[in-house]
Amino acid sequence: MLVFAQSVRADLLTLRNASFEEPALAREGTNATASADGWIIDGTAGVFVNNGAFGNRMEGAVGEQLGFLNGTKAGSLQQIVAEKLDTLTVYSAKALVGLRKDTPLVKGASLLIKLQAVDADGKVLRTLGVKEILVGREPLSDERLTEFVASYTAGVSAPKGRLRVLVAVGDAKGEKGDWTIDSVRVEASPAPGDLAARLTLAADPRARQKGASGGKKVR
Repeated sequence: MLVFAQSVRADLLTLRNASFEEPALAREGTNATASADGWIIDGTAGVFVNNGAFGNRMEGAVGEQLGFLNGTKAGSLQQIVAEKLDTLTVYSAKALVGLRKDTPLVKGASLLIKLQAVDADGKVLRTLGVKEILVGREPLSDERLTEFVASYTAGVSAPKGRLRVLVAVGDAKGEKGDWTIDSVRVEASPAPGDLAARLTLAADPRARQKGASGGKKVR
C-alpha cells in the first residue's frame, strides 16, 4: 500500500525589509547605518553592507545587506506581521543568524526570536513562541548564516491581539559584540489534520468524555 504525505501550503505574512536591503548603502567600504526601514528598533541596531569590510563576507545571505543588533545590552528589532491570529494555524518565525568576526560575542550571549500577541499600543498580551540562540551551544559562525525557527500553533480559539515578530537580545554579555541577522520571515500554515483533530478534541469536554467512554453516554 502506498502512503502519500499531504503537503501543507504555507503563506508568507507581510514583513517589510525582511532582508535589510533598506536603506540602500554604497557597496564599497565600511558602510553601515543605525536604521532599518520597516523595523522598530530598540537599542543599537541597523544594517550594513555584506562585503567583508566588517570581518568576513557572510555566506547564505539574501541580498547585499545584513541587519545587526548589538549583543552587549538590551535591544531589539520588531515588526507587526498580522492584525489577528487565525485558529488551527501553525505560525513559524524564521531568521538567518550569524556572528561578526570584527565584533565577536562571548560565550553565553544569547539572542531570542519571539512570536508575540500584542495590543494596539504594543503591550505584550502573550508570548506565543520563543527560540533562544546561545553562543557556545548553537552552530553559529562568523562566515555563514544559520536558520533558526520559533513556532506556535493556535488552537480552536486563537489568542487575541496582533501578531508581532521580535528579534531581541536575551543575555547581554561582554564589552563588544554584534549579532548578524538576515531574511526574517513569518509563515502561516493550516495545522496538520491529526494535530487539528487533537486540538479540537482537547477544546471540547463532551468530546473527551465520549472518547473516554468508548462512545457510550456518560451519566
